[in-house]
Amino acid sequence: MRAAVLLAVEGCVQAGGSPQLLFDTDDSSSCVHFHRPGKILIYKKDTPIFPIGISVPSDMIAESVPRKTRVTAAFVGSRAGGEVQEYKFGPMDEERYHEFYRRHRFAHTKKKGGWDATRHAEILAMGTVPNFTGLAQAPPLAVPFVPKSLLLQAEDQLLPFSRRLEALYNATVTRLLDHTRRCLSVESMAARVLRSMGLWPTRRPLRLLYVTCGFGFTGAGDGWQGPVSIGIFLGLHSLLKSRPGSRIVDAPAMEANPSFWPGETEPRSNFWYMADEQFPRMEEEALRLRMYGFGFSYARRLPREALATRLERDNVPQSLFRREFDGIIYGKVGPNQACDPLPFFDEVQAAGYPGERVALIYGGDFGLETKLVAQHARIFSGHGVIFFREMVAPMEDFHWVPAQVYPRACYTDPVWKQFFHLWHQRLDCWGCPEIDVPVREQLWDSLRQMAGGLPWVTGAGERQVLVPCWSGLALLAVPVLAGDLQVEKPSADELGQRCGFFYLQLRKARWRLVFRKWRRGAEAFREAFGVSLREVRVFVDSACRGSGLLRTFSVELLAFDTSILPECPQTGVL
Repeated sequence: MRAAVLLAVEGCVQAGGSPQLLFDTDDSSSCVHFHRPGKILIYKKDTPIFPIGISVPSDMIAESVPRKTRVTAAFVGSRAGGEVQEYKFGPMDEERYHEFYRRHRFAHTKKKGGWDATRHAEILAMGTVPNFTGLAQAPPLAVPFVPKSLLLQAEDQLLPFSRRLEALYNATVTRLLDHTRRCLSVESMAARVLRSMGLWPTRRPLRLLYVTCGFGFTGAGDGWQGPVSIGIFLGLHSLLKSRPGSRIVDAPAMEANPSFWPGETEPRSNFWYMADEQFPRMEEEALRLRMYGFGFSYARRLPREALATRLERDNVPQSLFRREFDGIIYGKVGPNQACDPLPFFDEVQAAGYPGERVALIYGGDFGLETKLVAQHARIFSGHGVIFFREMVAPMEDFHWVPAQVYPRACYTDPVWKQFFHLWHQRLDCWGCPEIDVPVREQLWDSLRQMAGGLPWVTGAGERQVLVPCWSGLALLAVPVLAGDLQVEKPSADELGQRCGFFYLQLRKARWRLVFRKWRRGAEAFREAFGVSLREVRVFVDSACRGSGLLRTFSVELLAFDTSILPECPQTGVL
């Protein structure tokens, strides 16, 4: 029987026959220095968070170790960030700026507004070793994509530098460049977001809504979206070139403001500085003064037609209700530093977009260490996949959950979020039956309707059924049937229906664990939820003993039923 299951899985994968795609597999094990393979990081027991970082265009990354003429580059940024009067290079000196780093062997960098900074990635991309002040003392989850151990090793082995270390230096830079291409390119970050939403890899074109907003950094209509959001937007365009017909609609736009932009009558994209438009030098210099960091490493990199038209932006609400978008990415989220309130959020909810097709990017300087930002993320975590750049918080606030028993539906739906919040309370107080009351009275009717998975029609008109929170459906038996045992005493018919429902969920859960090798899957289930699937089964047996279904379903739990096998789309290719 086990062989039959494995053959079914192999046949499913082989039938898909997907070609190798750029960044088509999860690279977290080699890219994120604190990653635990097969685990999802949970904040405060109820908010899964995924790391995101500042990235650079792949065409900026050196192909090999450049020729070096200097040893160590001084820190050339401003103390606080964005203080242009402290810059050592002018608005039109981008190539000189990059060459400055390229010709040095090492370059000083440090934490500024947050631990992550564009300068870290720029130095690495130029084929130079960052000398990162304070990196050894950085919080455990800071700068997730910076090759922390390799940089600390380089500092220990290569400084002070001498010619006898040339071979070791070159080998180190080669490794750093490889890491930068795989982990710190804009394409890598974009693929990471799409993959976490279940949208990458894909064989077909994607249509995405990329939500922009915020007050910029000068307060003068500059539209600054922050380095994380800009990198993802650039990466999406680069990544989806291989999928003709893809479209990314950036919206909303900035309202026309003649006081900031004299003579302007049309709304302006928040990504206006990305358009590769040609202006006379003096005019371009004036525009560069409006760009954070003078636009170095990100400006003028997209054709003008890559930005949405006014008609596309005006039609966003209708497009949402017609479900024309495959996914929605909020590129700049967080109170006091980004979109607040979130544009189109009510329309996204009303249109029924599943949370797993929505990404919320907390890419600003203020992260989990800021109480208001952390609260904001916990409130919205049931409505999308949460990404954080600054993941600085006490380690006791985090724990890891095996991803194999925690599908996206479990953490991107507000009702399931509430259930798991109550489940953790129950684990802390197993003798507190009152915790089960909200599950039975407020959640049960909604959650049981999700048992078959969410039917979804993609932007291309393809029908899918998104994988349900099958582990949660099995756990749901405990609070629902506990009430039947202790309080409510349902009719025999009602008890029979509930028992039949939960025996079916147990059977589905068991086969999903079989697909993941039963022993490992069973251990992962217990690690994630504090009880084993067998313990849940024993509880259901005791609750359903008088329903007449115990013998029937106990036998059926041992039978093979191909109708409840995981769907082929779990290969990850759309």
